[in-house]
Amino acid sequence: MVKRQDVYKRQDKGTLQCMADITPGNVSIKNVLWEVDNTAIATMSVNGLLTAVANGSVVVKATALDGSGVSTTKTITVSNQIV
Repeated sequence: MVKRQDVYKRQDKGTLQCMADITPGNVSIKNVLWEVDNTAIATMSVNGLLTAVANGSVVVKATALDGSGVSTTKTITVSNQIV
């Protein structure tokens, strides 16, 4: 699901663009619902942009909006945040 690093070590309040692989390629609805389990650590935009808030780990969840109910998760570690 997430095509970026698992450990997020960028500048304070940095961002990370998450992406989901949608298969098969001929699926007509390719929209994804993005969620994060702990908004005290990071927030998630509707477009999959993760924004760091504090140090710690979050679970990012991507759910297909095609009615299939398919979802996947990825744990991201956020560090180097000034608290």
